[in-house]
Amino acid sequence: MKMCLDIEHCLKVKMLSHIENNAKEDGYQIVNDFLNEPKNSYIIGAIQRKNNATYSGDLTKHYFCYTYQNGKYMFDCPAWVLTELLQFGDFLNFYSFYCARYKVKCIEKPVLNLVKSLRNACAHNNCMLHDLHKGDSSSAPTNISKYVSRMQNIGQQERKSKLSTQFLLEFIGLIYVYDKVVSADVKKYTYLNLNKFAHGRLISKKFYFDKNYLLKTSIDFLQNAIDNLQ
Repeated sequence: MKMCLDIEHCLKVKMLSHIENNAKEDGYQIVNDFLNEPKNSYIIGAIQRKNNATYSGDLTKHYFCYTYQNGKYMFDCPAWVLTELLQFGDFLNFYSFYCARYKVKCIEKPVLNLVKSLRNACAHNNCMLHDLHKGDSSSAPTNISKYVSRMQNIGQQERKSKLSTQFLLEFIGLIYVYDKVVSADVKKYTYLNLNKFAHGRLISKKFYFDKNYLLKTSIDFLQNAIDNLQ
């Protein structure tokens, strides 16, 4: 969950920094255009329902003002406020919308969706190990497959097999994005703790699972992937 939150924070900072230095963007027009997309109309009601929220209610009341003119909503809300009011999945759509408009190099949406799915599972305390069986190997985004193929301690068959498992695929998506967007100092601290977990608590009762080949090979895959982080 911490890694997911780090990614969310860093994506927001990078996007807002780009807007700040973009002479073609005032921070307001992008909000108007994004929220006037028909597929995003539900977001308006979702934000309005936050009027009495403890930490975002004042922002909503003060900045999320709009009128309806000529079939469009006209918002008086800057991007730096909208990012605080959006749920993570909606923020990722806003991020992708902005990057597409200004041809900004960004993390691909299918990969971001892996992080979103994992974040939601963490937030709801879901059991992530309920199904480690091999699935559809075509589900892994190309960049994720290439990323794992560069890990010398993971073979081709292991890569194809384990990336067809949804949880393992989402975890690899998490560390792929983390490596792309998070600062070096934060990564160093996180990877150190992740390594301690992978070679400590994760396997402290490994003898319980001596006969569970699926779980043992999944743990090996996680450890091998984490060992490549630096």
